[in-house]
Amino acid sequence: MPFLRVLTRTQQRTQTLLILTQHKQQHTRKRHLSKRHSGSTMGLDVPFEGPSSRLSSAPTSGIATPNTTRPNTGASTPTRGNLKKVRVLMLHGFAQSGSIFEGKTAALRKALTKALRVTGLELDAVFPTAPNKLSINDALHFERRQPPIDGYEPDTWAWWRHDPAQDKYLLLEEGMATVAQALRDARERAAEEGDEDGGIDGVFGFSQGGCLAAMLAAALEEIHKPRAATERVHEGWLKMVREANGGRPLKFAVVVGGFRAGPLELEWLYNPKIRTPTLHLIGTVDTVVGEDRSRDLANKCIEPSILPHAGGHHVPHNKFIVGAVAGFIGKYYEGWETETETDTEAETEAEAETQTKTKVETGTETGTKTPTEGVLVEL
Repeated sequence: MPFLRVLTRTQQRTQTLLILTQHKQQHTRKRHLSKRHSGSTMGLDVPFEGPSSRLSSAPTSGIATPNTTRPNTGASTPTRGNLKKVRVLMLHGFAQSGSIFEGKTAALRKALTKALRVTGLELDAVFPTAPNKLSINDALHFERRQPPIDGYEPDTWAWWRHDPAQDKYLLLEEGMATVAQALRDARERAAEEGDEDGGIDGVFGFSQGGCLAAMLAAALEEIHKPRAATERVHEGWLKMVREANGGRPLKFAVVVGGFRAGPLELEWLYNPKIRTPTLHLIGTVDTVVGEDRSRDLANKCIEPSILPHAGGHHVPHNKFIVGAVAGFIGKYYEGWETETETDTEAETEAEAETQTKTKVETGTETGTKTPTEGVLVEL
């Protein structure tokens, strides 16, 4: 009688998952090989809200899909030596830091870098840290869940502090000074690399950083000027950021979970509307910055592109988001063509995130909690 191996249920499940994983990897490799031989590109198919002047093939329902496919020219994939740098200022949210935001956007940047590289663009992300230090007790509705640790200082910072009683953003000038320094540093690095007219091309901001991203885009447009006496207190930092960026406006702004600045003295930034092209990623179940607040900011922009996602207050990074962001950024550079394929690892991470995310995150903006942190809420 031949020997029969009896597998337990756990072993059977493990073996089945292994087989499915191998099949998926083989299928992915075949897709990549087929794409290389055919030389074709794949368009985006994302539920995308935006102006008809930017997005083609808009159905009558008002929901459009970006048609960014361009004919194959037969050119090979650009090498690192002839890639054009896209310098992007990455602005973190409230109670975060540049290094924390760099870690949280790692999967998105990895996939985005690959998507842009095949079009001849290289992502160069800059991560400044806001200057205003926060303590745990600075957060609203803080709930201590663990005993304090002696000597522990959380890496939490803010671009400003909101004072509702005075209807002001306190310490905003210090926050703008940090942004101005990042703009100057980027111009210096560009000059060292032989790009005399280079510098920050666009901005990517999350939550409070998303609000700041839109404010910066408006501030770098000459049409926006403080006029009333109460508004002229902002003339100092306005002149500072414009000089720091060499008088150039931004090419684009990507806002994730952002909102419009509340103080009346900052209304000049939205009147007239922001002309810089903007892409707004809005979580439909965001309980920290509600969808209505994010759409309120989008309404202050001329022809905003709006991409809702079925998530909360975090930076999404699935392949559809990557394709949309890459498409949005790439169309402002000559010779751009889309590439929607992302590597298997990034896709796997995105799928795992979707499957395991069973409730809305309500931690430090995107869910990160340090040993003594509880719930930090946007100021």
